[in-house]
Amino acid sequence: MKTHFSLSVIVLLFLAFLSSSFSMEKKPKHPFGKKFKVPKSYTYIPSGKLMVGRVTKISVLPFFMSKTEISNLEYNEFLADLKKQGKTKDYELAKQNPEKWNNKPYTYGEPFVKNYSTHPAYHDYPVLTISKKGAELYCQWLTKKLQPIYPKHNINFRLPTEHEWEYAARGGHNLAPYPWGGYYLRNAKGCFLANFKRIGTGNIHTNRKTNEYEVIVGKTPADPAMPTNVTSYFPNDYGLYNMVGNAAEMISTKSTTNDGNRTKGGCFDSTGYDIKIDSEDEFDGWKEPSPFIGFRTIMDVSLK
Repeated sequence: MKTHFSLSVIVLLFLAFLSSSFSMEKKPKHPFGKKFKVPKSYTYIPSGKLMVGRVTKISVLPFFMSKTEISNLEYNEFLADLKKQGKTKDYELAKQNPEKWNNKPYTYGEPFVKNYSTHPAYHDYPVLTISKKGAELYCQWLTKKLQPIYPKHNINFRLPTEHEWEYAARGGHNLAPYPWGGYYLRNAKGCFLANFKRIGTGNIHTNRKTNEYEVIVGKTPADPAMPTNVTSYFPNDYGLYNMVGNAAEMISTKSTTNDGNRTKGGCFDSTGYDIKIDSEDEFDGWKEPSPFIGFRTIMDVSLK
């Protein structure tokens, strides 16, 4: 009996050791030491290889990334500071454009136009209806604001490249279609794992003439598609929330087809297929602010 008990204890200790080992791998330590205080809203993304397709491997250098999409509250602090400094030109480029909530065919109504950008109920929702130039100005402002806190380091905030975004979104799971490392949009308990347009089987039609499936809008209404809190749902293994769904995220990589911009991850109005990490960008070539597009930032750090 004692021998059996001892073996059980040894097995449990071994499993605990393995568990702690895996968790350490999932949460790697940055190389700047304990004295370097990482902003609470940022997490460290280690260097590694990004699989593109099933053959190509691309090296990705380490960086820090905001755990969430930039929120209305964070962005409004930036806008308020631009006003305070009298930077009228920058403010006009960076300001939110709430009228975009009523752009056809997507009309969300006056409550969103009036409230989404400023009402306290939406403080922790992703900032939307802004230009890419506005997001870039925010990065410059944040760099200038936080640099004095790090006298021994050079820091720089910016938008991620496409490869950096994909690498971070996978959370260490190479070739995984979604940030949680799985192939399904629900967990074992049936709970959805992202914020996207949930079109049901009642909306799917088979076109026998083309032998293709089509989505019929209006037959069986989908759940209302709306943004949600930036910390909704579970983070991936790098600690990043809403890497797919909620807000399509700006990337620095330009469109290959025109002089417009690109996004990654899909938004709250995207289908489950369109929020896959490597899905085609629905907003490729965008130029005007959109109620579906927000952003998150990368922080580069180096010793002076």
